[in-house]
Amino acid sequence: MADNTVTIVYFVTASWESFFSIRLPLWQNFARTLGSQARVICVGRGVDPLLTPIVNRRRFGQWLSGGMKLRQLVDGVYAFSPVVALHEQAAFYVPLAGAINRQILAHQIRRVVASLGGSRDQIVAWFSHPLQHRYIGALGEDLAIFHATDDFTVLPGTSERLRSLVRDAERTMLRRVDLVFATSPNLVQRAAHLNGGAILFPGAADTRHFRRALEPETDVPEDLRPIRRPVIGFAGSLFGIVDMGLLQYLAKTRPDWSLVLLGPIVEGSIDVEGFRRLTSLENVHYLGRKDYNLLPNYYKGFDVCLLPYKRMDYSESVFPNKLFQYLAAGKPVVSVGLPSMEEYRNLAKVADGYEGFVRGVEEALLDGDPEAPRRRSQTAEANSWEARVTEMWKVIKGKLDGKRPDGA
Repeated sequence: MADNTVTIVYFVTASWESFFSIRLPLWQNFARTLGSQARVICVGRGVDPLLTPIVNRRRFGQWLSGGMKLRQLVDGVYAFSPVVALHEQAAFYVPLAGAINRQILAHQIRRVVASLGGSRDQIVAWFSHPLQHRYIGALGEDLAIFHATDDFTVLPGTSERLRSLVRDAERTMLRRVDLVFATSPNLVQRAAHLNGGAILFPGAADTRHFRRALEPETDVPEDLRPIRRPVIGFAGSLFGIVDMGLLQYLAKTRPDWSLVLLGPIVEGSIDVEGFRRLTSLENVHYLGRKDYNLLPNYYKGFDVCLLPYKRMDYSESVFPNKLFQYLAAGKPVVSVGLPSMEEYRNLAKVADGYEGFVRGVEEALLDGDPEAPRRRSQTAEANSWEARVTEMWKVIKGKLDGKRPDGA
């Protein structure tokens, strides 16, 4: 690594599986765009050798297989699975345990940074959930960033007790960090009254990856190929925000269309009964979770792509990252009227109500312009991860340079 390297320590919120499919593209593009200027260490949720085997046996088994070893994911990006004194869910409610976890985790991370030759690096601590506020300052970092991607205070499937805890944690997080990168206008507004460093950075896509859907040599997967056209597709986590009633209405109203769903089922959050009714329909096909690398192949077989979210407190602050994936793949997009979609009405058909949503799909199917897929893909380039990383890095470097003693 070059002199004046920055080490970004990213605190992972979700499971490694979710991280690899949702967050890893951001860090891959950080490494690709910045090269020797920065390295990234992604720190997974701590493993408690006593409670984790009880709470999540699968996760403990994964940790045992990898131990505490530092794994290089791609050039410049590493994953680290630390040990903690008490399982994180218990530590949320036990301040002393949280303080002990903070010390143990900081010690391990500092050792990892040193092992990579980063003892003299500037350190950026990058947080992804309000409850991670307890780690602010633990590394003696030069800059602390909160990346607000969701309104965790109203996350579907969470208890009121946890929501109250998250609300308090969010206020602490916003007051203490140097910068807030928020993915939707509503999240910027939430942060701005407590942090003057709140900046809007909407989600983005690995456009080079998803452009593969336009290439002749990209094959449509075998499980999608025999499904009757037109194929109306949705790819994403299936949980409480997905409007099963809307999808049922669409499938029943137009039985001549095939509705295809891709993605993991989020237990405890998904509308189980609604999902059962939906997938019992003859023209609905749930193909399960798919590898991120294969998504362009599936998108190639979609005729129209959907953003079918419920209008609820949580979705009022959501930015659908799939928007730019779909567009990079050249596909027409139909979305419900989320606040974050207002400025993208020129890129997608934003519909109000169930009937309007079906009409949006009908209009998208009628667009026979052979140049439209290429135009959509080119439009998405302004929202590539490379472009977004470049914008973020300018802000980060400006802050870091301003904190140097000599101002250099």
